[in-house]
Amino acid sequence: MTSSKNCPRLISLAVHEFRTPVTVAAGYARMLVEGQAGELTESQQRLVSEIERSCSRLSALMAELGDLVKLDEGTVAFRHDNVRLFSLVAEVAATVHEGADRGVRLDVQRPSEDVVIVGDPDRLRTALVALFHVNLREKADGTQVIADCSIRDTVGRPTAAVVIAEATELMSVSEISPQTWGAFEQWRGGVGMSLPIADRVMAAHGGRLWSPRGKRVRTATAVTLPVKEIFL
Repeated sequence: MTSSKNCPRLISLAVHEFRTPVTVAAGYARMLVEGQAGELTESQQRLVSEIERSCSRLSALMAELGDLVKLDEGTVAFRHDNVRLFSLVAEVAATVHEGADRGVRLDVQRPSEDVVIVGDPDRLRTALVALFHVNLREKADGTQVIADCSIRDTVGRPTAAVVIAEATELMSVSEISPQTWGAFEQWRGGVGMSLPIADRVMAAHGGRLWSPRGKRVRTATAVTLPVKEIFL
């Protein structure tokens, strides 16, 4: 039986072994799309293009899986910049359009003060994109989703919080406590490894991701991060 300590090594090996055949298949599919083996019919072109897209998706998943292993092993290098978190949240939210074709809207509520945290802005940006995407894709048509930014006092020190929830439910989930919020529900189909990676990125910054307890586990997401200073 394989011990748990060998799992990261096994996954890294699997990623390496899968990468070569997927790269080869993608290369040949690209050659076919470009007509290097002769002209394709319109139907053939669509089929081969779908093969190429699927190969690209597999490559992206393997890259995410490799990244996840490195995060679990603690071998990922993080920058330690001063990051204005609420400004970053607003910046990222403006670039995410998941569900826009169904009338789903993402708005940001933030106080007049910003908070400075110490962290890797690129890693934080990628994690926020993943969280926004999953919260928007699971909403019904026409839903308004709010990313509510706030500064909270946790055991005598300021903590930054971002609660992502439907506008109609925000008030009922705005209070983050162990009674109403629990472990983040990170394993969801259709989003690759982006949520487990986001969970580990926030943990590496001294923060945490939360999901509501009980049957509402997927209705909202909360992020809490330690604050270095409050920027007026």
